[in-house]
Amino acid sequence: MESYMSQTIIALCTAEQLASTIPDWQQHNTQQIQTKQSRNPSGDMTDSTLLFEIFKFAAWGLDNKDNQEKVNELLYLAAQRGTELSNSAQKNKKQGEYAYQLTQELEILFRKGDLTALNTWFNEQQARPELSQRIKKHLAIKLSKFNKNKEKRKSFTPTQGCLVRPPQFTQHHPNSLRHLPQHSNWEIVIDETGMEFEQAEDLSINDYSLGRYVALTIPEGKAELDRLPETFHAAEEKPELLDKVINNILSQSVGVLGITAKDPLSFNRPRWFSGVYRLLQLVLRLLPLPNEGSKQVRVFIEQRGSFNADTDLEVLKQLLLSELQSIDEARFSQLLLSLEIAPKGKHPYLAHVDALAHCWGGSSAAQRLTKAKFKGHCFLTPESGDLERIYAALDGKTALSPHDWFQAVCALSGEPEHSLLREAMQQLGERCQTQPEIWQNYLQTVRQRLNEKDYHPKALDEILGWLQTYAPADNKLPPLLQLRFQAARLAADNHQGRMSLEAIQSLLDLGNQLKHEAAPEVAQVYNRLAVATTNIYEFDYAKQILQHALKLPEIAVGRQQYGRLLSGMGQIHAFLGEHQAAASFFAQAVETFEKLSDPAEAQKDIRQTNLYRLHNALDTGETWENIQPLVTSAFGSDLNKAARKFSSNPNGRFTHHALLRLFSVYPQQTASAQKNYLDNQAHWQSETGHPWQLIHLWRGWLAHFAGNDIIAAEAFNHALDEEADGLTLQWIVLTTAVLAERLGLGKSIPYPIATEAARLKTAFPQAPHAALQTLQKSEAKPEKLLAALKACLPFNFK
Repeated sequence: MESYMSQTIIALCTAEQLASTIPDWQQHNTQQIQTKQSRNPSGDMTDSTLLFEIFKFAAWGLDNKDNQEKVNELLYLAAQRGTELSNSAQKNKKQGEYAYQLTQELEILFRKGDLTALNTWFNEQQARPELSQRIKKHLAIKLSKFNKNKEKRKSFTPTQGCLVRPPQFTQHHPNSLRHLPQHSNWEIVIDETGMEFEQAEDLSINDYSLGRYVALTIPEGKAELDRLPETFHAAEEKPELLDKVINNILSQSVGVLGITAKDPLSFNRPRWFSGVYRLLQLVLRLLPLPNEGSKQVRVFIEQRGSFNADTDLEVLKQLLLSELQSIDEARFSQLLLSLEIAPKGKHPYLAHVDALAHCWGGSSAAQRLTKAKFKGHCFLTPESGDLERIYAALDGKTALSPHDWFQAVCALSGEPEHSLLREAMQQLGERCQTQPEIWQNYLQTVRQRLNEKDYHPKALDEILGWLQTYAPADNKLPPLLQLRFQAARLAADNHQGRMSLEAIQSLLDLGNQLKHEAAPEVAQVYNRLAVATTNIYEFDYAKQILQHALKLPEIAVGRQQYGRLLSGMGQIHAFLGEHQAAASFFAQAVETFEKLSDPAEAQKDIRQTNLYRLHNALDTGETWENIQPLVTSAFGSDLNKAARKFSSNPNGRFTHHALLRLFSVYPQQTASAQKNYLDNQAHWQSETGHPWQLIHLWRGWLAHFAGNDIIAAEAFNHALDEEADGLTLQWIVLTTAVLAERLGLGKSIPYPIATEAARLKTAFPQAPHAALQTLQKSEAKPEKLLAALKACLPFNFK
């Protein structure tokens, strides 16, 4: 160990001595940084300075595009000054390239740790008479840096583990920039970590060499960050100090935002400074500035390579201001923006952003990153930060893409009042009122998502509310567009169990008007009208609508829509308790779907219809043998596997609901799968929207009959806590409460049954109130309760 240390010190001393005796080209560079240059510093260079700069940038590596461009610029300048200087410039470039090659060899030897081989190689290079003094000096300085970093790392003492205190939050990280309090005076400091900013496409997001950019935003006078020494360098500091810095940042009202060089926000051919620009664009849009009055933002970017304190950023400032004012002139017209590149240690918060960058990209910082919870919240990965990317897409001129628009409207209710997105979406809405084609594109996206069931019911309400607010004047909407919008509105109402008689009549009128012009869309509307009337227990009315719809010829409405009409008619018969007729219509629907030319589309509709067939069969009391084909179709051949899957996965909620109904109707045949499901209770998932209310109901049922009333009560409480927006859902809640009471769980589940029953008797007279009274008096035996429940909640309402 002593020999190893002595060799290290010898190498360090040798390198430092050489660095002090060989002509000091680095001091020459320092003078250039410290001396204020004119607007064209390259043109003011002496010949010797120009040659040195060419060597320096070449020695830093011409695989870096910025270095390559700088060298090309200097070579052009040298050529303008004469042939002799041009030849010398080419020679200095080659020297720099050779210095870079030797530096790579030096680093490889240093990393191997064989100091004898390292010192032998180094001394051989210094003894070479043909090697220029400039290259020897460059190698000496590099070795000195390697040794200093190594000694500093060796001085670290082991700690007891990461000391970062994880922040507690439900939705927004405490350092989420756009959720900070509004302020008119901000400082933004930017730093980077990693080595590869240009050829990043093949690197993993977790690769430590991947370039990452990080910004720290500080509201003037509103945050207190600990002062750190000017010499602070995160890669060389002790872990406990880095933990302390991160804890300090987590405790303050400061914003953190980071992107990588391979982020979708980056350019296809990124450079280091292009990434800084992209990050700065996004930070300024997310910054919680007041809408009115003067405001100031000062930006400090840590210097890197040729970007130093003398770099003129006036053009970038004007570009950023122009972009911001194009999005929201009132908000940004009084913004005083300044940008400068700061040398390391010359701004009090550069050390903090350095610690943040190291937290994300440092090879020893994984635990710190995990505990701080920055990744995916403040540090964006390609698959996170959807909303931040929408902010980045705003330009004040181009309408948001339908995908971004959909995501933005869904997020609006959760955005702060001062959010730039709110103003931008209002401006976009006003454009829709005068440019109906934009509105129509957004409506088409909603229709497509409805068809693919790619939406959340509550979000759909917000989406359609926005479309309704900013709809073009009625006289600008032709009947077909009115049909499409009202049909989308109806779909949202259906999912929330709501129904409007006026909407139904309006759609019936539009359907009759357009059935020869747009038969497939009219057929889809008739199906949704049937659902709407079903939601108020008007099953006979729904049956009449679909009987009318089925008079449209298959060739007119299209095979897929015709199959859905048949499936819809099967559902109505199932609600009416006409199970044989229901089974017949479901079978016809499947036969129709099987003829579709697109197998993927066919399978989606067949799977959906088979779930309806299963619910219908569960109500008829089919034998286990007869129901097996439907069970296999829905869940596969292994019910235990299906139970484990749905007990811990929120996806496939309709299939999940059917599985729990199957367990309740066939408890003996599914005993093993039920046990698997209940044993995994710790991993049960829950979301909002239909049919999660029913999933909770059946979880409570299964837990009760398995002898665990604590879990049963918890599940029933979840069912009753679900937001019930429409009368149908409110009826399901009331029925759920009565069922829980019959199971002896009433004391654990406070619910005003009598009050709600009286209210719904007036508000919802079509509901089977007599059946509810039967349920209240039913024996608490499974078969008796199931029969009473069927009368209250027919078909898949339970």
